[in-house]
Parts: sequence; structure tokens; C-alpha cells
Amino acid sequence: MTLVAASPTAGSGDGEERSQALTLAMQEAIDQNASIVYPLPSEAAPRVVQAHARLAAQGSGTLLSVPLIGAGQTIGCLCFERQRAVTADELRVIEPLVCMLTPLLALKQRAELGWSARASEALRGYWGGSGRRTRRLAWLGGLVAIVALAMFPVSHRIGAPARLEGATQRVLAAPSDGYLRAAHVRPGDVVAVGQVLVELAQQDLLLQNRKWEAELTQHQNSAAAALARADRSQYAIAQARAAEAGAQLELAQAQLVRSQVTAPIDGLVIQGDLSQALGAPVQRGDVLLTLAPRDAFRLIIEVDERSIGGVVLGQRGQLALSALPGERLDFAVTRISPMALTLEGRNAFEIEAAFGQPPAGLRPGLRGVAKIDAGTRSLAWVATHRIGDWLRMATWTWGL
Repeated sequence: MTLVAASPTAGSGDGEERSQALTLAMQEAIDQNASIVYPLPSEAAPRVVQAHARLAAQGSGTLLSVPLIGAGQTIGCLCFERQRAVTADELRVIEPLVCMLTPLLALKQRAELGWSARASEALRGYWGGSGRRTRRLAWLGGLVAIVALAMFPVSHRIGAPARLEGATQRVLAAPSDGYLRAAHVRPGDVVAVGQVLVELAQQDLLLQNRKWEAELTQHQNSAAAALARADRSQYAIAQARAAEAGAQLELAQAQLVRSQVTAPIDGLVIQGDLSQALGAPVQRGDVLLTLAPRDAFRLIIEVDERSIGGVVLGQRGQLALSALPGERLDFAVTRISPMALTLEGRNAFEIEAAFGQPPAGLRPGLRGVAKIDAGTRSLAWVATHRIGDWLRMATWTWGL
């Protein structure tokens, strides 16, 4: 308890000694939570008045200490001093006046405090108020629960976008220069080995075929005529020209056959919609279609560079596809790309994974979210490690 103010004419004696005696007398009244009159009237209840007796010994005469009680809390005490005794009627008047004065003094006291002192006072009031034992136990229990939950070991899983691709892909290119005549399939269509997928225009190839057929026939006839005349030199020349025309005819026939692009495997068309490009010119080597097998897949997981350190070969995980959100597909990591790629504005590493037993109905190109099992960590680490990494990087960047 601290002495805030005192009348300059109250009592006598050394200032420091008197201040201490006043403080102890008022604390005595506060401890007993009752008004104390000293000397005690004959009809008054017994009270502890040692501090009041020491103060009165300094020449204070009659003393009256009234605690300041507001909102169930004692905020201070008023000590009155005078030479004549305090009557019971005067006490009945003073106590209500002090009770009315208490809220005003409390407001003045609070207004003079700084923000830190106000916060400290509010905290002390919270802990020291009614029901403080229950509140303390609740806070302690909550703190223990939070610490236990933070230290609780949980499975750490690295999540990343993922896509399905065929285990192998076959690219079908234009066999020669020409024009697109027909396209029999589109992406998503199922094809069988030997099925005609694309046809190129055959007019020029047919003309080439007829040309070389005619030249072959002409040179064969010339060779027969030279043989009939026994002209060996002309016969040799005609035979050579006939062989050249035959070779060119075989080439033209092969090009005519290749003008029909067929499927080399049983699979699925995953790229190449040529239905809107009929009649367009194509050059030899231009990609027309891409095929993938229907029953062999590989999973490509796009792991963010911040999480790549937690991925190792052989780790297992699960995949949820947007097309099959209710199913979890098990996989194992088979390859980690050594070089990062920029995907959708972020640096990521492509991780390849293989399925144990993929269900029916999968298609190349399906996308979803994969989660890779990366061991066991505390719940607090799992919840805060990204923030910690960001803070360490920011501290290094700012040179702190």
C-alpha cells in the first residue's frame, strides 16, 4: 500500500516516520475490512489496533480509518484525525459519504495510470477477483493441453499438384509432305494396333506411281526390243533404266501406303485434334498425334522447391484425383528430377512415381493432389515450419 496524499496540518513528528505510521494504520483497517475508531469506543467490536495506537502516540488524537471499497474490491483507505472523539452518529454519516466517494477516487486513480499500469491492474484484477482459483486452473489446464498438443507426433505429408501421364508415349509424325485428307480420331479416342488414324491426300502420290509404272513398262519394252536386235549395249542401258524406274515405283508405292497413318500400339489418343485442320498442308516430320497405352501410367508430382528436401526415393504416398475424389491411390516415388522447372509462376521439381495397383478408369491427363509421407514430426513443427523457413530467409535477405 502507498500513501498518496496527507493533510499538511495533520499530526506532528518526523515526516517519513509519520508517513509509515499512517500507511500501517490504513493497512490495518484494510486487512480487517472494517472501519476502525481509535481509541475504541466501549460499545465497539474488538479490533486489532496496534498500528493505530502507534500513530496516536505521535499526537494524532482520535483516529478514524475507513476502507475504500468499490465493486467488491478494496482500492484504498481514508484516515481521519481530530482531537475530539468520533461519535456513532458521525460514523454513520461518514461511512456512506466515503462509499459514494470511492468510485470517483477509483476513476481518478485509473486516469493517472499509464497504459502498461492499466493493463497490469486489469490482469491483477482478473487473477485476484472472484473465482480466481477456477480461472487459474482453467488457464493452467489449457496451457498444458496446448503444449501437449504441440508436442504430439503426427505424420508429416508433403502435398503437391500431380498429373497422370502414360508410361510411354508414341508420337506419330507426317511421313512426307502433303495435305491432310482425313482424321478418324480425336484426343480421348481408344485405338487398336493397325487402325487407320490419319490419311494424307494421295493424288500426287498416285500420279507419281503411274508415272513410274509407265516408265518401267517403257524401259522393259526397250530392253526387249534391243534383245531381239541383239544390241547388247542398248539392252544394258534399257535394263538399267528399267531398274531405276522400278526402284522409284517401289518408293512411290511405299509413300502411298504410308499416307495412311496407323496406330502402332493399343492405346489412347492424348494429343492432336486434326478434325479442324482438314486440307491443311503438312511437312515431313510434323507431329500429328500422340498415343499412350491405356493400362500403364506414371504419376508426375510437382513438388515445390521449399519441400523438395523432404522427398527421397522409395517414399510412399497417396493420390486423390479430381475425377475420383473419393478414392486414394497408393504410389511410390521412383525418380526425382535433378533440375527445377517454372510451373505456374513457381519453382518446382517433377517427381515421378509408380502405382502399385491402379484402378480401372484412369486416363492420361487426369490431375489431382498427391501427398507424400515424409516421416513423423511434432504438430507444432508441422504447423509452423513454413513460417520459420520464411523468417529465416527474410532475415538473411535483409542482412539481420
